[in-house]
This record gives sequence, structure tokens and C-alpha cells, in this order.
Amino acid sequence: MDLALKRIEWYLKKKNDRNYNFKDYAFLFNQDITKFDVVAFYLLCQAMGIRFGPNSRESRLMIESQGKLIEDRLFYNERKERDNK
Repeated sequence: MDLALKRIEWYLKKKNDRNYNFKDYAFLFNQDITKFDVVAFYLLCQAMGIRFGPNSRESRLMIESQGKLIEDRLFYNERKERDNK
């Protein structure tokens, strides 16, 4: 569950904190945690849906954060592959 909470924390800090440091959340872009990340995403979706409902502000925040994390991961992985060539 800590991984799920770190996802939300990453999004909020990146969006709102002027002192955001990518290195603090670099572990979220590690491909070795994919299996755990899928489980964390599933649990987070279930918890948000049960607690707040599908149309709540909290659910929208979760959806936005997951979308941004996926975009950033794709960019990060693409850049990493390009650097390895």
C-alpha cells in the first residue's frame, strides 16, 4: 500500500512543490517493480472507488496522477533506451 500512496504523493509534489526532486521518486520508474506496481494500482483503485465513489474529486485526482505517471514512465524509458544506444 505504501507504493500506492507514494504514487499520489509523487503527483502532488510534482504538481505543487517548487522544490520537487525527481530523485526522491525515481524508484517509481524502476521496471523491476512492475508486478508490485500493478497490485498497488489495483488496490488504490478499489480503495478510492469504495471510499469516495467513481465521480469524486479524489477519484479524479487518482486518475490524473496515474495518467501522468504513465506518461512520465514512457518518456523516462524512451530516453533511457535512446541513451543506451
